[in-house]
Amino acid sequence: MTAFQQYQQLTLELFAKRQTAPLSIEEEAERASDLCDLWYQLSGDEQSELEDWIEEQKTIFAAVEIRLSELQQLRSNWDSYGGATPSHEAIFAASRLLTMIVAQTGVEDSRLDTLHVGPTSTGGVHVEWDVNDRTLEASIASNGSVSWTRIWPDDEETEYAGMSAEVTRSCLAWLLQS
Repeated sequence: MTAFQQYQQLTLELFAKRQTAPLSIEEEAERASDLCDLWYQLSGDEQSELEDWIEEQKTIFAAVEIRLSELQQLRSNWDSYGGATPSHEAIFAASRLLTMIVAQTGVEDSRLDTLHVGPTSTGGVHVEWDVNDRTLEASIASNGSVSWTRIWPDDEETEYAGMSAEVTRSCLAWLLQS
């Protein structure tokens, strides 16, 4: 793995880790030191390219966080059918899930850039990607649990549960198959 790729991976891991819990001063210092070491291994052109990539990552994370914060502002009965406001657990789980996905894929695959994030009437969050003729849905319940649905062009569905890296990676790999 090149220094450029290592820097990208470490940056994404850092973003993801900060989403789940604050880092200690020691952890922040260690990560900063590792990033500095990698930075100085890069050429000037690679450093410029990496700066652009970092800004792109910030934009993706910010857009997702803004949408999740909008969902949190919904009031009860937001859909005029008694819809519950998305719970803090669902919002947190959605944030963690989307951070994990970006950390696993980065922005190399622009097919993941377009996603729909919306509320469910039961206080959860629904995330959906449509890539070519496949749809991948992640339903985050009000208690923060995640279930996945993979939908084929013939409307056949397969469901999975959990937010482990393995389940997430498997679902994304299926979605991105050509």
